[in-house]
Amino acid sequence: QNRTLMPHATPDQDSSIGPLVQKVNPEQLGFQHYSHPPRDLPRYLIQQIPQLKPKQFIQDPWDKSNQEKMLLLEGSVSDVDELYETLKKMRDVERKVMEDRGLVDKADLAKDLNDAIVFQGTCLDMCPIFERARRSVENNVVRYEKDGSVNSRISRFRALKVFARPAAAAAPPLPSDVRPPHILVKTLDYIVDNIVPLLPDCESFLWDRMRSIRQDFTYQNYSGPEAVDCNERIVRIHLLILHVMAKFNIEYSSQQELEQLHKALITLSEIYGEVRSQGGSSPNEAEFRAYSL
Repeated sequence: QNRTLMPHATPDQDSSIGPLVQKVNPEQLGFQHYSHPPRDLPRYLIQQIPQLKPKQFIQDPWDKSNQEKMLLLEGSVSDVDELYETLKKMRDVERKVMEDRGLVDKADLAKDLNDAIVFQGTCLDMCPIFERARRSVENNVVRYEKDGSVNSRISRFRALKVFARPAAAAAPPLPSDVRPPHILVKTLDYIVDNIVPLLPDCESFLWDRMRSIRQDFTYQNYSGPEAVDCNERIVRIHLLILHVMAKFNIEYSSQQELEQLHKALITLSEIYGEVRSQGGSSPNEAEFRAYSL
């Protein structure tokens, strides 16, 4: 078919389809200043301010009494399966009471960060009672956590809380699951005195249990002196582990050690920055800034 070619229209030409380029007044070019009313900070940018100052440890009376009952059961019930099932039932009641008292968030409740509770751990052992029972049933007890013989039960005074990756739909930890700052310091003291000298055999055990200490600080959003002390000593232990393991023909993951070393350094860097912003100073900051570099 023959096609009729239309002549090209010029910018100034007025046709049925209008001009291809509109004439613009030069004064209309450029940006103009508009004033906007101030807006509140979007909710997704709100940050929870870390706690930099030591806080008094206050335990709820019901929680204290409940943990004492669990300890009595642990000492009197010899069958680990029976003990675990009993503690599971007590745990359901404990969660309901803790939620009603506002000491832990409900698992299925969405909250604004402005309404977040100040969560505080109340576990006074290096490993929570319920975890000791659960790991006994699962046969997940390391030899460093037993009283002596290989087949002995888990020891209350040697067991150390394991690191547990939070599941997406899991309920938040209970206060009895999390160790407060002064117990975390005590736990790391025990590690330094009793576990570190056992290197290189205990490398994986150390890696996991130190990670758990940092996790408990995170649960409580606590960045006070105890958190600084523990993270600094954890960095030094990771450095020592890397030094010791390099001399032995033992398989281990240097990448995982370096990863946790770097995470502890990042935590320290953030705390140092917060302390500086409030006019304070950290005695060992130069040492750990140097490790970061």
